Amino acid sequence: MKIYLVDTPGFDDDSRTDSEILQEVALWLNKAHSENLKLAGIIFLQRISDVRIGHSGVQNITMFRKLCGEDPLASVVLATTMWDITDAGIAITREKELEQKPQLWKRMIDRGSCVFRHDEGKASALKIIDYLVQMKRPVTLDIQREMVDQNLDLIDTGAGSEVASAVKSVIERYERKLEEVEKDLKEAFDQKLQVEREILEAVRKEQQEIIAKQREDMQSLHVSQMQLIEEQKRRFEESQISAREDAKKQKKQFRERYLRDMHDLTCMVM
Repeated sequence: MKIYLVDTPGFDDDSRTDSEILQEVALWLNKAHSENLKLAGIIFLQRISDVRIGHSGVQNITMFRKLCGEDPLASVVLATTMWDITDAGIAITREKELEQKPQLWKRMIDRGSCVFRHDEGKASALKIIDYLVQMKRPVTLDIQREMVDQNLDLIDTGAGSEVASAVKSVIERYERKLEEVEKDLKEAFDQKLQVEREILEAVRKEQQEIIAKQREDMQSLHVSQMQLIEEQKRRFEESQISAREDAKKQKKQFRERYLRDMHDLTCMVM
């Protein structure tokens, strides 16, 4: 039996927005569903070494639930890692907190998700995989049904609407901040406070850029599965062109360096 493990980014990645991550995850899942490739299960990894799970961690869990849907949660393994670098007593306390708090794992456990400790390297990893394989229950996630079977845009899916709601909250928060800055800027202008004006103008520009980026993220969610595929194809072609250009540039630089070295060698011989 061949078993394929697919590693996907989490929604707590600081280097990319949730919109970008959701698009990447949705694209792969939907391609698999379109090709009748069924998932045996889903593994959600959580570091037990984390001191606390803050807002971003809770949001990560919420996004995961929306991505899966309620019924598929019975095919989910909730696995804790990093037991070897965490005090046993503290780790057990954190594990109980994960299991008992509704905003963390409790709702998923109530829907059939199973908790594992990934604390024995390869041995515990094989236990998790064996558990999912033995269930013999292929699962289709909500986002797969929504985008492939129902042909919904990403923003109209459960996961997409969750991201959109979070983005909207950020936009509204920064718009309120921007209003305050505009008021302060007007006062500074009226009072001819040059230094304060320059500082406030810089702050205004930064907040405007944040709002613009968030609106771009919101707009990027208005995309179908076909458009996701086309966008991936476009990016791949761009990366190929960029790679060829880099190769040409490196070849040119190598040739120029070679000619310089040969010239220097000739001068030394003379």
